[in-house]
Amino acid sequence: MSQQPDSRPSTPADGDLDPLARLRASRMSSSSNLSTNSRNMLISEPALTQEAPLTFFPDVQLDASFSSQDSFTFGGSATSTATSASPCDILANIQLGNTLKSGFKLSAQAERDFDAWCKSPTYQHQLTLLCLFILSRDQAAPQVDPGLWKPSNALLVDIKTYARAFVLCPSVSHYLGNSAKYVLDAMRSLRVTSVPPEHENFQITSSQSAISTKLTHVRSRLKGIVGSCSELGSEHANIADFAVQAQALCKRTKITVAMYIRLAFLRWVYNSYPQSKGDTYWQKVDECLKDMSKKCTNLTLSQDMIDIYNNDVEKYGDPSSTSHNVVDSHSIDEWQTRLNTYAAKVQPETKRGAKRTRTST
Repeated sequence: MSQQPDSRPSTPADGDLDPLARLRASRMSSSSNLSTNSRNMLISEPALTQEAPLTFFPDVQLDASFSSQDSFTFGGSATSTATSASPCDILANIQLGNTLKSGFKLSAQAERDFDAWCKSPTYQHQLTLLCLFILSRDQAAPQVDPGLWKPSNALLVDIKTYARAFVLCPSVSHYLGNSAKYVLDAMRSLRVTSVPPEHENFQITSSQSAISTKLTHVRSRLKGIVGSCSELGSEHANIADFAVQAQALCKRTKITVAMYIRLAFLRWVYNSYPQSKGDTYWQKVDECLKDMSKKCTNLTLSQDMIDIYNNDVEKYGDPSSTSHNVVDSHSIDEWQTRLNTYAAKVQPETKRGAKRTRTST
C-alpha cells in the first residue's frame, strides 16, 4: 500500500528561524518576565513611559512708554521702573558715542546716521532711529556670506557631550536616520547657549553636520565596546560591568535598568547576526528596533526586550552579583530625561536610489 503524503503545514526548524523569530518562539514554551523590582523601576521612569514635560520660559515683553520729553518707562505696567534722563546725561552719552565712533571704521552714510542719532534731542527720536538701524541691519544680514560661519569651539564641546549621551539613551528609536536633528532640538530645548537660532538655516545645517560626524564616531566606539563585552569570560561580560564601560563615553549619564536592557539588546544583535558585525551593524540594529516597535510602542517594556535581557543575565551573569548599582529614575537629571524624550522621536533613514557606501560603523 502506497504511503499518502502528509498534508499538514510544515514548521521550520528552530535553526532556520530568524534570531528574533526564534526568540519569540522560545517564549511559547517558557515564562519570561523581568524581576518585579526592575520592572517597577522601568514603569516609574517618566522618559520611557510618557513624554517628559518640557519646561519653557516666558518671552520677555519689552515695551516703552514716555511720560515726558526727558523721561521714559520700560514695561508699560504698574510695576514698571521709571528712568529719567537730564540734559547732562544726554550730553554725556553723546560725548561717549563720539568717542566710540572714533574707534570704528564707518561708511560715510553710517557716520551721518550716527551723528543724527547723537544730535537727536528726545528719546522718542533716538528710539525711532534705533528701530531704523535694526531694520537696516536685518535687511543687510542676507548679504553676509553664510559660508563664513563655523560652529564655535563652545558649540563643538557641547555637541561632543550631547552626542555621546544621546547614543547611550535607552529610548533611541533609530540610531541612524535623522538623529542629528533631534540632538540639536534637545540641546535647544535645554537652553544650551551655543546652539544657533532656529531661523539661521545655514548655521543649523552646519551644526547638524558636525553632530552627524560626532554620532558616527560615538557609534563606532560603542560598537567596539559591545564586541569586547560579548566574549564569554571577559571581565566586562556581566551587564553591570558592560554598562560601566559604555558609561565611560559620557560620565554624566546615570546607569538605569533601562540602559541594562538596551545594552543587552545591542549585544544580542551583535551575537545573533554575525554577518552584520561590520559596516551594517547599526542598520541591523535599526531593523530589529523597527520590527519590535510594531508589536509594542514602548520598546524598553516590550516582551522581546525583556526576553533578551533575561537571556543575557542567564548567559553572562546576574548584575546583582556585582558591586554596581543602578540609579532610580527619580534621581536622573533633567537633561538626561529630556534627551530620552527626543531620542524616542528619531525617524529611520529614508530609502533612496543609488547612494554611496556607508563609512560609519
